[in-house]
Amino acid sequence: MAVVKRRSGNYAIVYRVNGRQIWESIGPSKREADRAERERRRAADRGEWIAPSRISLEQFGRDWLLIRDPSRVAGTGGGRTRTRLEASTFEQYASVLERHVFPRLGARPLGSLRTADVDALIHELEAQGKAPGTVRNVIVPLRKMLADAVRQGLLIANPASNADLPPAQDFVGQEIPSKHTEAIREALAERARPDPLRDGEPDLFFAYLFDVAVATGLRLGELRGLRWGDVDFERSLIRVRQAYSRRTLKRPKTDAGNRSVPLFPSAEAAMRELAARAFARGRFADEQLVFPTERGTPLDGSNFNHGVWSKALQRAGLGEWTVDGNGKRRWKNRYRFHDLRHTAVSRLVAEGADVKLVQAVAGHSKSSLTLDRYTHLTDERVREAAKRFDPARKR
Repeated sequence: MAVVKRRSGNYAIVYRVNGRQIWESIGPSKREADRAERERRRAADRGEWIAPSRISLEQFGRDWLLIRDPSRVAGTGGGRTRTRLEASTFEQYASVLERHVFPRLGARPLGSLRTADVDALIHELEAQGKAPGTVRNVIVPLRKMLADAVRQGLLIANPASNADLPPAQDFVGQEIPSKHTEAIREALAERARPDPLRDGEPDLFFAYLFDVAVATGLRLGELRGLRWGDVDFERSLIRVRQAYSRRTLKRPKTDAGNRSVPLFPSAEAAMRELAARAFARGRFADEQLVFPTERGTPLDGSNFNHGVWSKALQRAGLGEWTVDGNGKRRWKNRYRFHDLRHTAVSRLVAEGADVKLVQAVAGHSKSSLTLDRYTHLTDERVREAAKRFDPARKR
């Protein structure tokens, strides 16, 4: 086993396996090559050394996806394989590997991958303007895939385990001022199509969805998964029991997410209009969705955001046109639909609602999480109280 400098200027470790000479490329650093050579020697002395696999990353990755595919049926017995991946998660993993990993690193021998290669992939994605969350979502399946290669003895260490990932960014919502919520609601009403079942009157379906969202703070996925059986008009409650995410109806991830939310008067008025609309279409039943497409299926999140939400914000003038790197004009929304959730909670806090009520609406597991997430609002209330009250002042 020896360190050799190649014509390209990179260093490699040269050794023999079963009489065949193997060149393991390390990189341009002599120090890194020497360190890698010492590690290989120590591993060989302990009987733990593994010859780097010559299989390509793409070949290993496609085999890995085949095994992890939850729709694959085993050859014997007809049972499904144990993939530990939900169908939606598998689709996301397969998509990012096909789009971002295989085109850049797929031809590389599996055993030649280094942390520097994964870092280079990350930096390239960042240079393309990919958001930190998108970059992290690309590296997650790569890291899991390479961890399996380590477990199977094809790699000594996982080169993606210590990659230079961008910091995770928790989305911080913003409260939408009343004049802007009114403008968005008006834009949704103005864009409403005629309802053929109501003599051509405007079909305010999306305006009612907006009313429920801003009054209850429900997430878009929770609204898309809401059924009429979850709406209790008698007790003025909405029971959140499932959400629609990645083309799948799922139960909430936590017990706190499985909750009851007050059906405030504005939301109740919208719900009763929606109930009449659903009854006219023969879809007012417990298992029917409150906010379906015309075919009765859950709303597509992407179609809603681009075809409804963005169009309404354009009509209301709440955003701006920008030009991307290719010279194309793109509309940038001033608000996200998720900001309606932040707006609902913010208004409850501003009105002095009990923290337990706010916690229930937000679906947080602990009231401390609610307070931490909306500290800026409670601080504002403290400042307002300081102006209006003085415990030492005689009344």
